[in-house]
Amino acid sequence: MSKTALNSLTQMFAYELQEANILVNSVCPGWVKTDMGGQNAPRTTEQGADTIVWLATLPDDGPTGDFFAIGRRSLGKIKLIQYGEFSFFSLSF
Repeated sequence: MSKTALNSLTQMFAYELQEANILVNSVCPGWVKTDMGGQNAPRTTEQGADTIVWLATLPDDGPTGDFFAIGRRSLGKIKLIQYGEFSFFSLSF
């Protein structure tokens, strides 16, 4: 899945599920030592999972529609922008 598609799905699901009290966020675990990441990756699987587990256990009033990276750091809110008949998503910081 492309990063653009992931950002779009994150924003769409966050918007659609806000009244159901379901939080939807995207996350990048960083370069992790896995079969895909290889042995040269600097992060362990535990380190890669940290932000993912944190997001999965957020309280009901936690953030939604955000993109998170290493260290539980939000890289910004994913926003829908409409320009005439065109719509696109952007990451605002």
